[in-house]
Amino acid sequence: MRSSWAIQMTSTIVLTFSLVLLGIIFSFIKSSRYAAMKSQQNVKLEVFFKEDLKPEIDFEWMNQIKSFPEILNISFLSQEQAKEEFKKMMISSFGSLTEEASLLSRLPSSVSIQFQEGVSAETKKIKVDEIVNLAKQITTYDGYVYQQDWANWLASFTIKAEKGMMFLGLFIFLIFFLIISNVIRSQVVHKQNEIEIRSFLGATIWQIEKPFIINSIFLGILSSLLAISFLVTGISFLKQNIQPRSDMISSEIILAPNLFETFFVMLVVVSISAWAARVCVRERVYL
Repeated sequence: MRSSWAIQMTSTIVLTFSLVLLGIIFSFIKSSRYAAMKSQQNVKLEVFFKEDLKPEIDFEWMNQIKSFPEILNISFLSQEQAKEEFKKMMISSFGSLTEEASLLSRLPSSVSIQFQEGVSAETKKIKVDEIVNLAKQITTYDGYVYQQDWANWLASFTIKAEKGMMFLGLFIFLIFFLIISNVIRSQVVHKQNEIEIRSFLGATIWQIEKPFIINSIFLGILSSLLAISFLVTGISFLKQNIQPRSDMISSEIILAPNLFETFFVMLVVVSISAWAARVCVRERVYL
């Protein structure tokens, strides 16, 4: 009995951490998908200049850009504003280095251009080329960053990660099946004499396998609940601590599995547990 109890405890711990690992990877992919969606919605073009733009000279090209129906909003950031933003973002990491004059003098001014919702990626790319060509005519032009490239990379990465997770999920569920099978097989061997007596007295196969199936389902549910508790607690802790320490990463993008996803995984776990117990008992009874 003591060895059987130890096997169940060890198996529960292994199953729990297997599900926690699966949950962490699922939450990471879910968060990446959400971040990719948000980045696609909020994609911007940022054009940089070595000096602040002069309204009487440099703003003529802006009137052409404003006439594009695909443009939603245009905002300006002067060199002085860029310095203040840089200090706010980096002060917690670099301290007094953010006051370094030689560093701050290199910060450019910029024009941020946001597109209308519903504009296709191809149309955005065409307009980006037009806007950049116009900006290059200004002598202080210093380059540009188009966030669509990052958004596309993140979306592509998420798709590949989802495919990888499918194989990992199958592997973890296979491990789950093998561990449950090992637990039930040890219990069947321990109760072999009892099973033979009950079978000799006319007990049906369902009456023999029922207690083993119930026990395996209990192990599956217990492991699932423990894994969910660890995962939710860990994600809540991360969300509470990441925002005060980082201005670059929002806690909004860190997502935990919802109730439907949690219920689905528990249903799969219970099904695998019951199936593993049924296979092991019938295998031993028919020997």
